[in-house]
Amino acid sequence: MVSLLFAAISLTQQAPTVAVKGGGILPIRSFEVGTSDDLVKLKGSKADLLIVRFKKWGPKPEESAKALQKGPNGRRVVLVEFPALGANPNNILLWR
Repeated sequence: MVSLLFAAISLTQQAPTVAVKGGGILPIRSFEVGTSDDLVKLKGSKADLLIVRFKKWGPKPEESAKALQKGPNGRRVVLVEFPALGANPNNILLWR
């Protein structure tokens, strides 16, 4: 997923944009990646896109993702990644 972002950004002359609810368009000029352990750092990030991997799903990840949508530079996109394949021990080889 991250490699796809790098490829899209490197091939694009202008900043890629994402349509958001309400009809707004957000340009993506920078991004940051972290886990659910990095929420405080990510909240202060000036990146336009945050990719966050949560270790387990529940009400807190949804609330946390919504809280991350507003950053120091205004509204931003938050992409939540959930390692569903890792939830089953039989899938461990897929992660290697």
